[in-house]
Amino acid sequence: MNGNTTILHSENGYNYEFNFDYSLWSFDRQNQSASYVDQEEIFNKIAKPLLNWSLDGYNTCLFAYGQTGSGKSYT
Repeated sequence: MNGNTTILHSENGYNYEFNFDYSLWSFDRQNQSASYVDQEEIFNKIAKPLLNWSLDGYNTCLFAYGQTGSGKSYT
């Protein structure tokens, strides 16, 4: 991860680069990098603005994707 870019290095030698509004890492608390965020920071960066916009009358959508038990519903 580098800023808002996530790069996947595949076994076949190709690199795949993806750009997002946010590129965050919440897996390994021991090896925290600049991209590491905890549940509270994810809520404050992503969910809280969406909640405020929806209360202001705008349509919003938050799509959470990840492994079972990874904290999607908790956030």
